[in-house]
Amino acid sequence: MQSTTPIEICFPNLKKQQRDGMKRLGIYTARDLLYHFPSRYADAAETFAGEMHAGATITLIGTIEKINKRRTGGKRRIMIAEATIQSEGKKVRAVWFHQPYIANQYTIGDTVTLSGKIAGTAKKTYITNPIIKQSTGGDTLFAQNDKKNEEKQTETRNELIAVYPETHGVSSLWLSTSIEKLLGKEGIKKMEDPIPEDMRNHLKLPDIYNALIYIHKPRTENEHIGAKKRFVFEKTLTMQITQQRTRNERLESKAYKLSVNKKDTDTFMKERFEFTPTQDQKKAVKEILTDIHSNKPMARLLEGDVGSGKTAVAAAVMHGVVTAKAEEKTSGRPQVAYLAPTEVLARQQFNTLMKLFNHLPINIGLISGKECLKYPSKTNSEEATDISKTQLKKWIASGEIAIVVGTHAVIQKDIKFQRLALVIIDEQHRFGVAQRQSLINLTETHTPHLLSMTATPIPRTLALTIYGDLDISVIEEVPKGRKTVSTKLVNSYNKDAVYNSIRKETEKGHQAYVLCPRIEESDDSILRSVTKECEELKKTVFPDLTVNMLHGKMKPKEKKEIMEQYINGTIQVLVCTTVVEVGVNVPNATIIAILHAERFGLAQLHQLRGRVIRSNHQPHCYAITDSKNELTLERLKEFEKVHNGFNLAQKDLDMRGSGELAGLRQSGVPDLVMEGLKNQKLVAIAQQEAKKIVDTDPELTNYPKLKHAIETDQSHNE
Repeated sequence: MQSTTPIEICFPNLKKQQRDGMKRLGIYTARDLLYHFPSRYADAAETFAGEMHAGATITLIGTIEKINKRRTGGKRRIMIAEATIQSEGKKVRAVWFHQPYIANQYTIGDTVTLSGKIAGTAKKTYITNPIIKQSTGGDTLFAQNDKKNEEKQTETRNELIAVYPETHGVSSLWLSTSIEKLLGKEGIKKMEDPIPEDMRNHLKLPDIYNALIYIHKPRTENEHIGAKKRFVFEKTLTMQITQQRTRNERLESKAYKLSVNKKDTDTFMKERFEFTPTQDQKKAVKEILTDIHSNKPMARLLEGDVGSGKTAVAAAVMHGVVTAKAEEKTSGRPQVAYLAPTEVLARQQFNTLMKLFNHLPINIGLISGKECLKYPSKTNSEEATDISKTQLKKWIASGEIAIVVGTHAVIQKDIKFQRLALVIIDEQHRFGVAQRQSLINLTETHTPHLLSMTATPIPRTLALTIYGDLDISVIEEVPKGRKTVSTKLVNSYNKDAVYNSIRKETEKGHQAYVLCPRIEESDDSILRSVTKECEELKKTVFPDLTVNMLHGKMKPKEKKEIMEQYINGTIQVLVCTTVVEVGVNVPNATIIAILHAERFGLAQLHQLRGRVIRSNHQPHCYAITDSKNELTLERLKEFEKVHNGFNLAQKDLDMRGSGELAGLRQSGVPDLVMEGLKNQKLVAIAQQEAKKIVDTDPELTNYPKLKHAIETDQSHNE
């Protein structure tokens, strides 16, 4: 079996749920599965200590007293396995939902190690879907190690249990078992190592096979650290090579050189904005306009804290472009394509641009799903009008439409621009590499300037590593008059007090968000869901208010209608998931309650808090949790007291690992590797090595294994 073998061939008996789950996890081949690293390790030395309260994660060693499988009662009647474990004189119940086969794999009297989360009620708790393994102390994977490893084998070994990122249909337990099977295959032992041997030896890094064993089944902390160091280096090296090659390719192409009247842009910002631009905003606009006054394509990332006004910067830049003169003798006005991640945000941005540009003789188009609009209407210069997609495409191709706003619908082969000078990507991490490249390829003669924007605060050193092919502008200041969000950490038993605060805000004519981590109820979860919470709020808490819900499983038309009702003030309390996390602008919303706040990273909590700082009203945020974990509570207290997104992101990086920074999951970097990026010395070495390779061998002719690894990563990101 080779590392490139499709996962269906590795495991021919996969069920549909498992195949679908694998796709969600980005696992298509044996290599993908082996590179699906643990998110943490449970140490069996930290045995059960009576922490049997809901939400706690425990690890224990015990003996099976009872084990069986059965079908549950109620409407759903799902198959489960359940066991009673004797540990340190106490009995613990374990339940595996949808995994009845567990009962066939273990028998009464087996000594096992369990690790999982506590669910249930105070009177009747149980471990839900725990990872289980027989506690033997032996390990056949290390039996073939050579004499160099004999010392390591004599070290005292704790049972470190790898805990993997999982999804519906693919449990951490299944991943652990499957990875162990793969590591025993002959073909896997001969995997090609992308890191050249001389480089590995110089940096004292383990080879690929041993590193995989040490990362998935570490016997000691040193083995885990050494493996993590190796994979951090490998990923950073391949990322930096890709970025440097991309930058070099871009600089070889040609862009429109635009001459912008900066005085006109300054006047636009003074007269059209409802606030005085901050110094950070002015600096960002200046940097971007300087870039586009070049025939080399700009590639810049605009990072802005929540409420800092990135949209205003983008609008000022768009004004500069559509009123600019190109220094080439080409016909037509320069055009802008603005790509938003959702239809709600595309329509919102279109409405904003209509107001900001209604003094200019330019046309703006919207392509969002089945909706196509053109502004201004021929009959009313203050409104937009519905037009056919065919007509809109003709006007884009002829140059009559100066600004095109849309979702991924803009990335279509049959949409051609006459003179596309600038592409703006809002929340750029939500678009894959191939999608971003498609935008750049929308024009045939020139490469458009590219401005990516993100509201995800990322520490600068980390941003330079992840986005090494982009120049970076940062906005931290917020416009004057914006109030700091009053943030409070609240125990779940005080939730009624939070709902009283929501009522007070609605009595002032304001609106509220209630955010839940799940859409629907689940038998194996204690988490509150949008559907259940919305139902309870309507019936018992706010029967006199207009309460509705919004989540990702709704149809686009339904989501649009709900969001429009909320924007118009018809809905007073919106119960939702993180579908509102980014960019949704409802100035009248002044309070947000986040249930199970411990489920979110600090940066994501900060994003959610940003939904209520869209006006000069005093905003409120309540982070509700019933967690008793000291580290979790410490992290949430940081959210309570720190309001600068970049400072908070650094805290999240230090305390929880950068895989938790909002949006970085889409960057294609495994959580474990992202956490390792805190080792800036190692990252710097990888960057230096990447530069040497690209400068001397840009096509990687002498590095075929490294080239293959990079191409594999790129194909997955597409």
